[in-house]
Amino acid sequence: MELNIVAPSFDPATVGGAGTAMVELIREFRSKVPATRIFLNPRAAELYPEWASSIVPVPTGTHPSARPPALSLLKLQFLGSPVLPRTGTCWFPFGFMTPSSWRGPGVATIYDTLEWDLPHCLPASQRIFRRWMVRRTTKVARVVTASEFSRQQIRRHYGVDAAVIPLAPIPLPPPSRAKVPAKPYVFFPANAWPHKNHRFLIDTWLKHPELRNLSLVFTLSSGLQQLQEPIEDARRRGVEIIVTGHVSTSELAGLYTDAHCAVFPSLYEGFGLPMQEALLCGCPIIASRSGSLPETVTADYPFLLPLDSRAWAEAVLSQPRDLPGGCRRYLPPRTWGDCANDYLEVFRTQHT
Repeated sequence: MELNIVAPSFDPATVGGAGTAMVELIREFRSKVPATRIFLNPRAAELYPEWASSIVPVPTGTHPSARPPALSLLKLQFLGSPVLPRTGTCWFPFGFMTPSSWRGPGVATIYDTLEWDLPHCLPASQRIFRRWMVRRTTKVARVVTASEFSRQQIRRHYGVDAAVIPLAPIPLPPPSRAKVPAKPYVFFPANAWPHKNHRFLIDTWLKHPELRNLSLVFTLSSGLQQLQEPIEDARRRGVEIIVTGHVSTSELAGLYTDAHCAVFPSLYEGFGLPMQEALLCGCPIIASRSGSLPETVTADYPFLLPLDSRAWAEAVLSQPRDLPGGCRRYLPPRTWGDCANDYLEVFRTQHT
């Protein structure tokens, strides 16, 4: 079998956990399917020199932060590129980036339907583009998703039944303490997208002065301007909020390892890989019951809470640093090899 991985609009700075999952799966696919080609824009290709023998550069699709992503995606759709495959077994890691020039058996991964479920969290151009593109994608490709929650939402909005292939924990390197604060802190690694719900944490710290001995640490590697004003207001009122910006994987591991706990108050998630990262690093987590987050951990995980500020304040203050049996016991037993094998079975079904 020949496998084409078509992701010309991939930009690690903007696609979050979906991009991380793609990278882990590509590593597995390259070892299992020697005839693998990876279609990337040159800027992304430079970040993965170990894939050089498999990469086919695609000159369109990049979207610098100053340009709305939908514009570059439209450019890719309508101008296309002669190097993109038109037939063969293809995997589209991001369902709303399927090239219009493609024909043949293919599989598209769609992690969420944010464009319908929380439309106010997306710019209008991106919301309209995603609705149009995903509707087309579901008609021409088999759909895969990562959670039962997302499968139900895809069926509800697009009328197709997606195959569920859960993801696995991301292995992190040894921790670096280069960005670890001296003061005890609570850690939330997420971009400033509205559905990540940073404001709930800020409001909780403002309502409960007993939390002031703990700093809030946000990464916010993109979209900081949306939260700049509430962060500055909270700082003036005595809440210490530290914004790290982009962190390396070793720095991320250090922030998890030294945190009092990690928090995930998201309004909506298609899977929730950072929760697994935290547990893998021995960091307890407090998370909302929203979306697929309950599927990310085992059913007996004790700190899945409703979005009530008092309940969260009490959980943060009483949170034991070491959960009974250790944090890792709450991770589902799954590897990226398992994920790749599940995908390959879907690819083979489409190919035949």
